[in-house]
Amino acid sequence: LLVRLAWLVSSMVSLLHAAKIARRYILLYNPKAAITWWIVTVTGGHLWRHYRTLLGVCTSFCFRHRRSLFFLGEVLLFPVFSLWVGWPLALAYAYGLPRYMLYLGMVPITVGLAWKAVELIASLWKEDNEAASDKRDSIMKLVSVVPVFEKQGIRLDITGTKPPNFHLDQARFHLQGDALWSALGSLVGASLISSFKFTIHPIVMCDTFMRREDYKANTKNVKTSISLGTANQGWLRMNTQHVLRPRLESLAKKDPLVEIYVEYGKKKMFGWEHEGVLFTLQFSISDLLRAADAPGGGANLINAAGGQTR
Repeated sequence: LLVRLAWLVSSMVSLLHAAKIARRYILLYNPKAAITWWIVTVTGGHLWRHYRTLLGVCTSFCFRHRRSLFFLGEVLLFPVFSLWVGWPLALAYAYGLPRYMLYLGMVPITVGLAWKAVELIASLWKEDNEAASDKRDSIMKLVSVVPVFEKQGIRLDITGTKPPNFHLDQARFHLQGDALWSALGSLVGASLISSFKFTIHPIVMCDTFMRREDYKANTKNVKTSISLGTANQGWLRMNTQHVLRPRLESLAKKDPLVEIYVEYGKKKMFGWEHEGVLFTLQFSISDLLRAADAPGGGANLINAAGGQTR
């Protein structure tokens, strides 16, 4: 007992001393910020992506079977939503947690999960992808697209023209093409590709991957970049020499057609409001590698791909 008491006292003293040193010598030390960072890290990491994927798979199943046995999918969606959202409250009830833990912990978690669930279900419960079915011409005319391999990731340097009165609020990046998805699945695994498509794709662009400031009103010419897997993108960054380049070279053996489709619109509280097509671009993986390896810092991918834009 004395040993345990001594251990408890020494642990508390050590923690207090560590906090005192941190406040003195680490200017950014903040316990609240540390807890917030931990929550963001967990919800933004693999655990959260797999949890979202679970809801995405179940929602897609319910949508496909919404006409089976009259409305089977719609009936099944309710227990799927309830289980995905309500487990914190069920856990609190099962273990008889104090009321303050219920209101300060489990209720906010449940509300947050409900918010995210409604957002994800609204984006998946659609007859057709609204962006893919938009047949209007692109609002931006591409002049050049130059791929550049960085130490981490790849950058597409884009120049083009747009209507002078157009300004960008938000954009989403789509990868299309059955052959491409099939080749990616055989390269990195079908489960990983499914997780990517349910949790990240289509990719919200501004301002992590592309700057909205490059599409200012009262200007016609556009000079921008799309950065994928570069150094400033945290866990998304990819080492070019050891990861990105070898995988692209493996894909080049099958050489699937890559269809890039960028739509513009507004991110709403629940879901996305599609407004139109920003630009599209088609090329093969071999076109991409040849353009990036061209002397003088890269070649125009539009010319390498035969000008396949819309």
